[in-house]
Amino acid sequence: MDGADDDQAAEEADDDFAIAYEILDSTRVLLEHKVESLTGIDPSLVTSAPKDKPSQPFSEAQLAAEDTRTLLERLADVYDLQSEISLENENFPLAIEDGRASLALKSLLFPPSSKFIGEIHLKLALALEMAAKTTTKGADDDQLGREEGEAAGFDEEIMKEAVAEMETAIEGTSIRLAAEKESVGRLDGEARAEKEKEIKDVAELLTDMKARLDELRAPPVSLNAAVSGVSGAGGEDDPMAAIKGILGGLLGQAPADRKKIIDEAKATANDLTSMVRSSKRKADDGVANANGKKAKVEDDGGEDELQ
Repeated sequence: MDGADDDQAAEEADDDFAIAYEILDSTRVLLEHKVESLTGIDPSLVTSAPKDKPSQPFSEAQLAAEDTRTLLERLADVYDLQSEISLENENFPLAIEDGRASLALKSLLFPPSSKFIGEIHLKLALALEMAAKTTTKGADDDQLGREEGEAAGFDEEIMKEAVAEMETAIEGTSIRLAAEKESVGRLDGEARAEKEKEIKDVAELLTDMKARLDELRAPPVSLNAAVSGVSGAGGEDDPMAAIKGILGGLLGQAPADRKKIIDEAKATANDLTSMVRSSKRKADDGVANANGKKAKVEDDGGEDELQ
């Protein structure tokens, strides 16, 4: 494949990412409308709250209600998928923004030791690490104010956030492992064997996470080489290779190529969208584009109904 073919393939991948993100963003808007119509509370009060001042506007009764809980779980999953798309597409600030929105929602629904919470902290640690080390595709998207193609340097404050996310993930996973070990004594037969296998998997994950934390704390190595290798063929200095390797090792996911994650996001988004029927609302022409702009939906007073 020559240079022209490479450029065309990259453009097609970007288009697919934009389409996947757009579908998910339309789904996000519909779910947010449904949550607000059901509870009278705008979920953006949670997802847009500063990370140091988390918001919890829902009552315990609302969070316990099956309909509300299901909607919030799906909304958190949408943000999670959007974060993964942005991470794969090297838009690390947007990956961080959507990851934190997903974490804010899931923190209302699950305990800190939940595997769902641990996974979000891991992804945030990765996105923050890459944001600290590399530039993004567009200057407007770069939270450090760097221009496209500018030497990355290293941002210690953002890396400290990555370390904190990994430490939180380790703390929650340690609690989870202790609970699993305590429960295995009450089981026997096939259930015990299954639980022992789960304990082994969690223990291995915890070991990997601690090793990864040591790497995050270590001085940066060959950062400029990593930046120059963004469009490379997956060598050791290619940050996208690092993304695939870390996600595969820590989260048990190893996508064969970009197409797989795109197709998965599209399929999941379509499944979620099919659950929400809107009789009068529709997404306007300004839904999410390749830059990750949020979708807008006109509301003329109609009601959404979840299937």
